[in-house]
Amino acid sequence: MAILSDIIGPLGQMSAALFQQLGDELLRAIYKPINIESRGTKEGQVKTVKGSPDTVFTMSDGKVLIEYTTQSNRPKNQFVAKLKNDIDSCINIKKTRIPIDEIKEIVLVSNQRIAIDIQDNLRTYLWKQYPDIKLTIFSIDDIATKLRQVPRILQEYLGIVTFPNLVEIDSFIKRFSSTKFSYLTPINNPYFEIDAQPISKGLELLKANDFLIISGEPGMGKTRYAIEIAKAFSDMTGTEAFVIEEKNRNIRETLDNVDKNVSYLFIIDDANRTAIWDEAIEFYEHTLNSNVKFIATVRSYALDSVITKCSNLVKVEQIAMSESPEDLASKILTSFGITNALWHKRINNITGKNIRLAVMCAQIALAGKKYNDLINVEGVYDAYYKPFFERLISDCTDCKLIKVVAIISFYKVVDLEETSLLDQIEHVFGLESSEFKSICRKLDDLECISITDDDIATIEDQNFGTYAFYKCFYVLKELSLSNLIENLHNRRERLRDSIFSVWNCFHKKEVIDFSRSSISDAWKSLSVSIKEEREKCEFLEVFSGAIPALTFLYIKNLIKENKFDDFSHSYVNSDIILSILSNFSHSEESDTATALALIVEFLKSHPNKMESAVKIISEHWIYDDIDYANSYKRETNIIEVLIDLSKESETGFILASCVLPSFLKFSYQYSRIKGRNFVIGRYAVVITDELKTNRKRIWEWINSNIVNLNQSVLLSDLYEDFYEVKSIARKLISAELDFINDCVSKLNITEDFNVCKNLETLRQRIKAIMGKDLLQIDWSKANRHYLLDCQISKVRKQRCNRLYDFERENIAQIIKTKSVTELINFCKDIAHISHYKNIGDDVRISYVIECAFELSQESGFELWQYCIDQGLYFIPTRIISTYYSKGHDLAELVGFIGSQRLNLKSDLLLAYIVIIDNASSLVSASDFCKAIRHHSLEWFTIDGLCNRYFSAESFDNGCRSIMAALIYRIRNAMSIAGSEEFLLKFCKRHQSKTDLVKYAYISAIKSQDKFDYNHKLLKYLLQISPQFWVECCKAFPTFVTKYQIHPYEFIWDIENYSIVIESTLQYYGAMAYFPYSEKENLYSFFCNLKDDTAANFIDDMIYKYCQNSNISSIIFEIISSYMGSFRIRHYITFISSNTNLTDFRQLDLFPHSMTGGDSFAPAIKCRIEFLESLIVEIRKLKDKINYLEHIQYLTEEKESLVREYEFELKRGHKHKLYDL
Repeated sequence: MAILSDIIGPLGQMSAALFQQLGDELLRAIYKPINIESRGTKEGQVKTVKGSPDTVFTMSDGKVLIEYTTQSNRPKNQFVAKLKNDIDSCINIKKTRIPIDEIKEIVLVSNQRIAIDIQDNLRTYLWKQYPDIKLTIFSIDDIATKLRQVPRILQEYLGIVTFPNLVEIDSFIKRFSSTKFSYLTPINNPYFEIDAQPISKGLELLKANDFLIISGEPGMGKTRYAIEIAKAFSDMTGTEAFVIEEKNRNIRETLDNVDKNVSYLFIIDDANRTAIWDEAIEFYEHTLNSNVKFIATVRSYALDSVITKCSNLVKVEQIAMSESPEDLASKILTSFGITNALWHKRINNITGKNIRLAVMCAQIALAGKKYNDLINVEGVYDAYYKPFFERLISDCTDCKLIKVVAIISFYKVVDLEETSLLDQIEHVFGLESSEFKSICRKLDDLECISITDDDIATIEDQNFGTYAFYKCFYVLKELSLSNLIENLHNRRERLRDSIFSVWNCFHKKEVIDFSRSSISDAWKSLSVSIKEEREKCEFLEVFSGAIPALTFLYIKNLIKENKFDDFSHSYVNSDIILSILSNFSHSEESDTATALALIVEFLKSHPNKMESAVKIISEHWIYDDIDYANSYKRETNIIEVLIDLSKESETGFILASCVLPSFLKFSYQYSRIKGRNFVIGRYAVVITDELKTNRKRIWEWINSNIVNLNQSVLLSDLYEDFYEVKSIARKLISAELDFINDCVSKLNITEDFNVCKNLETLRQRIKAIMGKDLLQIDWSKANRHYLLDCQISKVRKQRCNRLYDFERENIAQIIKTKSVTELINFCKDIAHISHYKNIGDDVRISYVIECAFELSQESGFELWQYCIDQGLYFIPTRIISTYYSKGHDLAELVGFIGSQRLNLKSDLLLAYIVIIDNASSLVSASDFCKAIRHHSLEWFTIDGLCNRYFSAESFDNGCRSIMAALIYRIRNAMSIAGSEEFLLKFCKRHQSKTDLVKYAYISAIKSQDKFDYNHKLLKYLLQISPQFWVECCKAFPTFVTKYQIHPYEFIWDIENYSIVIESTLQYYGAMAYFPYSEKENLYSFFCNLKDDTAANFIDDMIYKYCQNSNISSIIFEIISSYMGSFRIRHYITFISSNTNLTDFRQLDLFPHSMTGGDSFAPAIKCRIEFLESLIVEIRKLKDKINYLEHIQYLTEEKESLVREYEFELKRGHKHKLYDL
């Protein structure tokens, strides 16, 4: 931000007319009027005219009259008289022609200082005449302060650049069309909107999102499309649109300081090649400014890396550039005045659908070149950039200028003050740092590169940089590409970007062969010099596709030597092997086959990676949006290779059985991002004869191997993606129906329950697709348990009760005439079905027992006892309810319960008490208490059971026995879940037994995660015994985390909160360890206490414990992090109570953490300002002589922070810059 003195100086020297125009723009930003009338400015000129007032703003509730004064060097009384005269003019109806009752406010603006007493007198002067009219005065200091918030006006009128990184759209376009960097491809030519890529589409996406990513191949017009969207969005919404460039290292500070009341749209060109993208995302994640949007352009090959960085953001959308129409190049040439048909034909043949190349060709034609000179893309680049390279070569015989341009192109940006980078350049390229800097200055003078004020060298146009890299490393070979790769192999992203950019621009065999040869030479050296296999694999992860033979040889040796360890830094993580081999999914057929064979070899020794391999191949190797145009040859090759591998080994068969069915999909998903996950779209396969042949081949393999396949999995996944592509699915299934039915006839439906279940699901899918049932299934051969399950779960009416009610009715119907022996077998079948379906069997077993009781009491007891003996699960309350409703003898039931083993007897007895009224008539109090002691179910609530069993009169005596039962359970390490309400009532009735309740409470939370989950019992115990909080912390160090007491929860509601806090401070002040969660909970007190309560309490604690360094450190950790504006007060309280400098130095002055490097600048400035304020307050103390050492210590801390701030401001951008 500009400092005020830099603004005030030029303001005071402005002419009256220019000052009035500046004032109008500034006040327009402040007042946002409906319309404006500038009476004091000559229309279309920077001249003043007589008019009163100078400007009128029409607002919704009246008019604002504005008068400007630029008089200087006048006596004070004349200056004040001028201001009063301006007020009189504003309220003179004859001059203004505005009724007094329409005037809501008069504004006086001056580029001179107006003293406060003068301002007060002027307001009184107006108020005495018209009390309802407000007077606002902007003196030069007010204007300067306001201008800092509107950098655009500051730059336009005073030439003060506050944010050098921001380039206005028009300025950006003009620079590309200027003569300074004449190698830039102009972007000021007419824009031809593509039907498939309208600006309205980008506008729609930008309205709904905060980030819009435009991807495409080089030369497709991404930057121009972004600019057109930005201009349209700015015109429509009034948003300020800028291009962000790396003019210096302070990009994050620029974003942090933009006006939060103004809407901004920022364009980031080539997001993958700049650190701005990272900083923009970090800014967006941490800012509260909701008025900021971003458009980023990125080349297709780098789209995934750009998207990954914003995967946590929600309002993000991506749009891929559509292919240009065939006639677009001709339209562009015509717009430049080139109508020669021969030019059009030749350029169309060369450029194809590359818009940038078409513009470059137009520029070449306008320069007088002949179309015969243009043979191919390289010829276009040669003709376009030839003048620059001739100057570079003639200027320096050993081509050092070209070398430096190529080096800067590789690094993208070079910090000429970064010693380590310059040392690297000297080591790799042989250019000593002083010589390199000197050449950079020369190139800057020659306007080939640009050097910013912060000594950062960049190439303005990435295409010129790519061409320079190509000329230096590929054509002239002044620098060795293999040497570059070998020495800077750890800069894999920069290598990939540079080499692949050359491939994209000059896609010819010589370029690709030379690249492969250079990568191969580098690998041969690196495979020896690099000692860690992990690092070698990271290199191959990027470049394996260029050197397939060497990659396969290396992978074979790795697999043979088994150098894999997912937990070792030196050895290879096994997942990276799959990643490397995945690079060959679209390679030559032989390379793809070799890669698949190696995957199988790898899986033989690492079968646990089978799932990962299947996921990679089935999701990323099959189908893409151009396969149909290539007759699905790639898929044919993969299918045949997998079939061959399935014959060679068991591992190959497993891989093929999991992958081949995925080729039977109807659609494929090209996933990028949508919401939190990008998605370009879901596409249906294009039906061709080749596709049908491939699918037929897979079905033949499936049917010939069906006995060895996992039939259940095959059926569950088959055709499940039909929902969005029914028409495609219908055509393909019609062709495959015979294969499907052949497969069905071979399925093992007699033995396998799950095959039957998934076959039924497939039948329903095919019926939904085809509109009728076409599968030929002989259900009479189906698994008998499956048929029984169908019989049990059969729904006879569509609108009736719940499914459970259907099942109960069906079970009653099935067992109506069965004997006890048959009922026992029926229960066994239900248990088997539950196992197959992986569901509980307790409900169905309970139904059978209930139905047995409906048949006869004896049958019910016999079956129930069998289920108990076999360990089958059931629901006691359902069975007891049915027994009771049938009028059977309750004494018999109690007798049956009493005959069971102790734990089950207790569970059944408590269930009996829950269901049966007046249960105490048949169950003694001692039996009830014994059941409480030994029960194993946790859905009982002890309080509810007591209310059911005891009368109001007998509860007091009975609850003592129940408490004894709970203590018994605690001592025997048994759960007391469901006892919280009982313990609360017991504590309220018998306060003398509070310690017993505390003991029960602490024991319970040690063994149960959700005991007293709503904390009612804890609140009550803390109210009557605040020290109990510390007792819990002593007994259970992770009390807060385990017990899920979150910050900002409930404890400050307790009247004795101060005792709780002080006890906690004392307890942890005496310990070496303070758990983080408990610390957070303690802090939450001070965030939620209202008014000065927290500050007063902390002052009391400081007075008490200022001599105790441990407690003081805890207190001041709270103060530094959470006490905001009260911080200085507390530090003053401490030094007033304890003047010992050593103790003061041990206190935290700042929070322990700063929010990442991205927030460094704003955070450290706050620290500096805090120290300055603290020093000022200490100097105000009466006996400040006692605190000179404190002031000196704080001053040193402040100076250290200032140095750190200046250093980081200069260097903080570097780590992002060179991570690219």
